[in-house]
Amino acid sequence: MFFSQHRTKPSGAPTETAEGPLMTETLETPTAHFRVRVWFGAHPIADHTATAEQAAQYEEAMQRRFASLRVTSEPVPADVVAGPGQ
Repeated sequence: MFFSQHRTKPSGAPTETAEGPLMTETLETPTAHFRVRVWFGAHPIADHTATAEQAAQYEEAMQRRFASLRVTSEPVPADVVAGPGQ
């Protein structure tokens, strides 16, 4: 039985070399909105979604206002921001 040193895709392109796996391109949708939340323990006490620039300003303001609480900022996919039927 013969085993190849390189794994390949169905197209014949290698997916792994002797040095390790090849890097692949992801098809993630770029996001223009971010969700900023302020947490009191495991409970969010503020939840705000805005454009990247506005979200950064809001995050900084919430960090100043609630210095002892955790503030998170996460990207939001464009299709979630648009909402159903839009």
